[in-house]
Order: sequence, then C-alpha cells, then structure tokens
Amino acid sequence: YVPVAPKTKTVKDSTAVNKKAPKMSEDQFEILFKKVAEGSKVKDDFADFMCDDLDIPVVKNDKDLITFAQLCASVKGKKIKIESIRLNKDKQTNCIKGLNISYKVKKFMRWSKD
Repeated sequence: YVPVAPKTKTVKDSTAVNKKAPKMSEDQFEILFKKVAEGSKVKDDFADFMCDDLDIPVVKNDKDLITFAQLCASVKGKKIKIESIRLNKDKQTNCIKGLNISYKVKKFMRWSKD
C-alpha cells in the first residue's frame, strides 16, 4: 500500500474580474446619442459603456424619470439639440449607472422641450 495524497479539487479564484467599461466622456456620449436620434445607432451600441444594463435611470429635462431604453425610443427619428448631459459612473467599473440629460426637440420649425 502506497499512501497517495487525496485529490484536491481545483477551485478557480473566486475573485471575479469586474468588467470595466471603456472610458466615455460627456461629449462622446452626446455624439453617439445624437446618432441614435438620427437612426444610425441603436441603444444596444451603449451596452459596453453601461455594462449591459440598458435600463439605467435617466432624468430627462429635469423632470421625467425614465429608463435609457425608453429615452432612446422617444428620440428616435427626431431632430434634437442637447443642452446638457451628466453621466453618473461607477468608480470601480467605469460603467454608466445613471444619466441626466436636458434637450430640445424640433417641432414645426421651433425647438421645444420634449
């Protein structure tokens, strides 16, 4: 009889690597978001920056609270002029967790809040 060390289960490190979102400035976000309004981009193009959570809360024009997916649907096909954007990011992962946006929509040759 030869003593054999019992098989040890190999356990992978439980420290999962947090997926870091690519850096995005407010200006870059504005450019990409305007393309959503034009129809050349879709909400899914923001998935990397939001860590695949497209239902982040958005404060629209300082009064309405909607999800990012609803915001994209509401501006699609409209001509918009963005007045201000503030991104709320997670410090560790750089993911966008919230968004404040103020913009106007062109209706009948006039700019008005949506």
